[in-house]
Amino acid sequence: MTFGHSSSANQSSPPRTGKSRTTRSRANEARASHRRVAKRRQQLQRSLQPQALEPRQLLAGPELIGIQPNVDELIRNSSSVGGVPQFSDSSQLFVSPRELTFRFDSDTVIDPDTLGDAADPLGISITRAGEDRGFEVATAATDLGTTLASGVDRALLELRASSVGVTGNGTLVRFTATDRGIGGVPVLVAADPDAKTVDVSLNSNQLRPATMRDVVLTINGDAAANALVTAVQVTGPTQSPVGSTLSAGETSVVLLGANSAQAVTDLGTNNSIGIRIVANQSGASGLGTRVDVVRRDFGGPSAPLVSVSGKVIQIEVNTAANFETTADEFVAAINGTPTAADLVTASLETGDGGTAIGATFAGSITLTGATDTPVFPGFIGVGNQPNEVVFRFAEPLPDDLYQVQVFGTGDRALANVDGERFNNGEDFAVQFGLNVAPQVLAVVPEPVERRLDGSFNPNLNVIE
Repeated sequence: MTFGHSSSANQSSPPRTGKSRTTRSRANEARASHRRVAKRRQQLQRSLQPQALEPRQLLAGPELIGIQPNVDELIRNSSSVGGVPQFSDSSQLFVSPRELTFRFDSDTVIDPDTLGDAADPLGISITRAGEDRGFEVATAATDLGTTLASGVDRALLELRASSVGVTGNGTLVRFTATDRGIGGVPVLVAADPDAKTVDVSLNSNQLRPATMRDVVLTINGDAAANALVTAVQVTGPTQSPVGSTLSAGETSVVLLGANSAQAVTDLGTNNSIGIRIVANQSGASGLGTRVDVVRRDFGGPSAPLVSVSGKVIQIEVNTAANFETTADEFVAAINGTPTAADLVTASLETGDGGTAIGATFAGSITLTGATDTPVFPGFIGVGNQPNEVVFRFAEPLPDDLYQVQVFGTGDRALANVDGERFNNGEDFAVQFGLNVAPQVLAVVPEPVERRLDGSFNPNLNVIE
């Protein structure tokens, strides 16, 4: 009886079998699946809510993350103390790199057409300083018409590009004169960094015209304008009333000459005028370019005749009485002749363009300077990733100071495939130094010297 009771009890509490474990396992999986579905639903709801973008995501165009040599560490920004570049360890390279890899943000797909090619690189430029260990800047000069005003001493204003190197070439500064009354603002400035233009409006009121001092202080005190140019008065009184001296109320100057051979000449007028001639090819390519001025009596009115042979421009100026070639005609003849304009750009910086120069000068003007040397790549193109650019050097780099420029403005701007310019349309520059350790090229044990009598003298126990 006892056994039978026990059997009955066992039947009411059946033993755990494999089938019951499977059932519970399925139930657990069902609950886990339910939790996963609920979690995905929550994630989906969160993803549909508006999210704040990171600051970098708000930028348009490629953003530079780093410049990586194939050897050594990343190239980083340098500082300057007293005009002398100071480098961190990562900006001073001790092994000559074969190439540099420019890495941009991961969302960027570089447009290869904006890189140019090895013969004419566009979006990225590398220049070495050369013997003077410094980089040239684009400049322009103007007297703002002070040489045309009787009783007013010449005041010369020089405008220097704020960015070092070829980035500043082509910056345009326009001066206009407007009568804003005796209480009007002496100088108004407006700058367009993308177009690289600065517009300067001078008060021409006779009782309170803008002075040279006003121009310098206003340009250098305006953040947008000063990001493009710096103004320096070279000669003349600071109170020169330039607002009332502009010829026809307007004049424009273009900053040129960064790393370009150039010359300034008065064409024998005893400094009455100043004409600047700048090579269009940067670096050593423009050195030795020559302008030969030849006098000729055309017997009547005639524009100068221009011919070009290699790097020599010959210009024949008219000496005929009452029809002498003027400074403006000289400049126009050079810039208006395609073969000459391929070599140089001429501009009248000071003096009256109507000054006769036909009979004042004959001789040669040779372009000099251009100490910076462009580094041309053996290859430039998109790297293994669409956000990378490889700049591979054609030959080993010598010890020097180098400047890397990535352009965001002008017709050289680097862009992505959507046409968005690098760095929101702003140029970027960074410098690095190369100081390769001395290397042993040969070992000469017991070198031999030749005596004066022709015999040889071995240097025992000496190694060169």
